[in-house]
Amino acid sequence: MAEKGLVVVIGATGPLGKECVLALESEGYRVRAASRRVETAREMLLHKVKNPSRVDFVHVDVMEKSVLSSVLKDAEVVFFCASASAGWRVPGTSKNTPKQVDYLGAIHVAEAAAQAKVKRLILVSSAMVTNRSSFPYLFLNSAFGRIMHWKRQGEIGVIKVHEKNPEMAYTIVRPGHLINEPAKGPKSVIVDQGDRISWRVTRADVAKVCCACLKVENTMNATFEIAGRKETESQSNLPETYEALLATVKPDKKPEST
Repeated sequence: MAEKGLVVVIGATGPLGKECVLALESEGYRVRAASRRVETAREMLLHKVKNPSRVDFVHVDVMEKSVLSSVLKDAEVVFFCASASAGWRVPGTSKNTPKQVDYLGAIHVAEAAAQAKVKRLILVSSAMVTNRSSFPYLFLNSAFGRIMHWKRQGEIGVIKVHEKNPEMAYTIVRPGHLINEPAKGPKSVIVDQGDRISWRVTRADVAKVCCACLKVENTMNATFEIAGRKETESQSNLPETYEALLATVKPDKKPEST
């Protein structure tokens, strides 16, 4: 397999970040697994990849802007898979809150990526971040430190960085309720736009969709949702590949302000 360009995965020790590292490496990409826990990332991933020489491990903290330039050096693409594990905290007591990671961290990485001439940023957000009356929004936002609000602000921030640096494309992927199961395949996944779906979907399938975005041009400067396909839906004319699944995605007309 011919070796492809370098992709940096921010948040490589998270459940989704780990799947993205494995999906990218299996496709022949060189991967830089970036995490605050370098040794954990190495122990977690090195024995699972097909070719360990294609993966290197670096320390990153998205709140430390000074280190991001070296982390992103020579990268063609960056995946932002980091998300806060802390919810409500007294201000100043934790650096792992939604405001710091999902909002400010996303902007820090986008700005550093633009400066490093990275061609593309894929930001993993969440379904229902604009659907404020939905149960997922109301529950997650109240239970986890306004995480849905801050994820949406992170999206807007990334788009604004792109507007100032149009040579860096973005893709915003909004998965539904994430679960830890093996990938079910493109026929078991649905892609939509308009923030209307939030069904269960495996992290492995989301990672493969993110990887497929690199081969599908119309996903550049686009925002879309991904969820598991309900068994009651029609099973005819289903996509055979993740790339085919993305064929109907349309680039964003203009950034939303709310």
